[in-house]
Amino acid sequence: MKISLRALIVGMLFVALLLTGLIAHPALAQAAGVDFWELPDLRFGQDQMQAERVVLERQGETTYRRTRLRYETIVDVAGGRLSFDEGVARFVQLNRASPVAASRVPELFPGDTEEDRAAWQLIGQLRANPHLKADAVADEAACRMVERS
Repeated sequence: MKISLRALIVGMLFVALLLTGLIAHPALAQAAGVDFWELPDLRFGQDQMQAERVVLERQGETTYRRTRLRYETIVDVAGGRLSFDEGVARFVQLNRASPVAASRVPELFPGDTEEDRAAWQLIGQLRANPHLKADAVADEAACRMVERS
């Protein structure tokens, strides 16, 4: 029994020395990953990251939905299920729904009105998807846009 009691005392002394050393030199504890006194800060940071993740997921879903609607619009226009003017109207609505798109479209596409810029945007999307084989639709729309201006 004397040996186990001595081992217990030595073990407790070692743990006490280790804790004293970690408290005296926090950098050692931090390097070892046992800096438990910063746990509230870590928890707060985790909560902030969770809130940011929720916001980013929502933005990602919105962006995906808008992108899907744009693609469906160009597929419908290319397939003749939707007229070019109806496609332009959808693009105008989608651009208005997004503050980022509303600010970027005037920088990227020519035109005096939202409809003109959305028309050029739709023409660009039709041409950018060669698998749709919608060059004729895009060319016809581009000719109308040039004649109109």
